[in-house]
Amino acid sequence: MKKEIILFILILLVPQVNAVIYDSIYEFMNKIDDTIPLIVGINATSSDSIAATTIVLEILQEKDIILEVTTEDKINPRINKLLIGHPCDNSLVDLDCDEWPYETGESIIKVGGNDLIIAGSTPDDTRRAALIAANYKLFSILKASKFVIVTGNSFDVGSLNVESAKEQFICGDQICEMGEKYTCYVD
Repeated sequence: MKKEIILFILILLVPQVNAVIYDSIYEFMNKIDDTIPLIVGINATSSDSIAATTIVLEILQEKDIILEVTTEDKINPRINKLLIGHPCDNSLVDLDCDEWPYETGESIIKVGGNDLIIAGSTPDDTRRAALIAANYKLFSILKASKFVIVTGNSFDVGSLNVESAKEQFICGDQICEMGEKYTCYVD
């Protein structure tokens, strides 16, 4: 009896987690609400802050919701969150910092578990990916994709290219996919 009471108390004390797995980038952005924080890294650049502001303003205008913006060290990593920044700048971005496979002019938007990751090769590339995420309703490809690569050098949403990407690259398939250049020499 004593064990059951202690177990019951522990269950009550454990914080609830809103872990939902999303089927697409569009679904994540469409269901975003004020329980999903936007996280920038402790080492975030000013461009990461601009990228975060772009998304916050679009969500505010579209849904009349103000998203919490905070840094990676002040958040429960188990909750749903929107992560902004290169993995070298934001440790919650679950990608390899040292072996980032993309070049300048390339960025990604990726549903990773219960998170949405927006990261670019350069700070400006991250801003471009944030523009696409903020304007998700304009891109039908985001309805069917959990992982896209954004390319271009403009800050005009209509000038950026968005292509669906595979979750993992397949080395040796003789297909050199965007972002695969450094991780798959055989292709």
